[in-house]
Amino acid sequence: MSDKELREFVVSIAVVVKDTALLLQKSEEARVKNEEERKKRDEEVSAKFKEVSVKFKEVSVKFKEVSVKFKEVSEKIEALSEALSEKIESLWVQIRKTESMMNRFGFNVGSGVEEYFYNTLKSRMSVANIHFEYCERNVKGKRRNNESDVENEFDIVMKNGTKGVLVECKHRVRKEDVHKMQEEKINNFRQSFPEDAKLEMYLALAGISFEPKAEEEAKRAGMILLKQVGERLIEEAENLKVY
Repeated sequence: MSDKELREFVVSIAVVVKDTALLLQKSEEARVKNEEERKKRDEEVSAKFKEVSVKFKEVSVKFKEVSVKFKEVSEKIEALSEALSEKIESLWVQIRKTESMMNRFGFNVGSGVEEYFYNTLKSRMSVANIHFEYCERNVKGKRRNNESDVENEFDIVMKNGTKGVLVECKHRVRKEDVHKMQEEKINNFRQSFPEDAKLEMYLALAGISFEPKAEEEAKRAGMILLKQVGERLIEEAENLKVY
């Protein structure tokens, strides 16, 4: 190899070394830059996570406060409801006592209620969109029970050639009244008036007011509900059942 060729070879090696060093430098700079960017991203993510964590804790505290308040309100409502139920029951006990006392002195609140419903139904001659030809109150009948006659009385009876309705009148309708209509009144009527055996019979409860459970039971039983609201007669007759 001549001196010239040797010099050219050395120069080429120097160029390669320089280029390699430059590439290594750029690679290191890129690595450092990427590391700094990654670190910056990690710090930003960490900061966001801490911020969300703080917000979550604040929400958790607020939720606990709301939960406590809700529980307090719920307890107050429950206590108020119980107190109100007790007062209403106490009021009705007093009303029944007053009614009993009035009856002893010749006043009959129930008879006034019956009078209103009878007069109204007599003038209309229809219930649940069924027209009737007969409407009487205090209808009496007898049935046999253990070799003896038992007299029954029905507040209001309405009939036509194919259908009939028994109306029981109460100042306040209770759950027991619903059961009594289903289990006793209709059977007593069938036994007292065998000539009406072929009639499709409906049951109706009439009252100034209804206990909530009594109203629910009556509707489930397919009965007609008749209510006095002011001077109007309100009629509820859905999913009627033939008894």
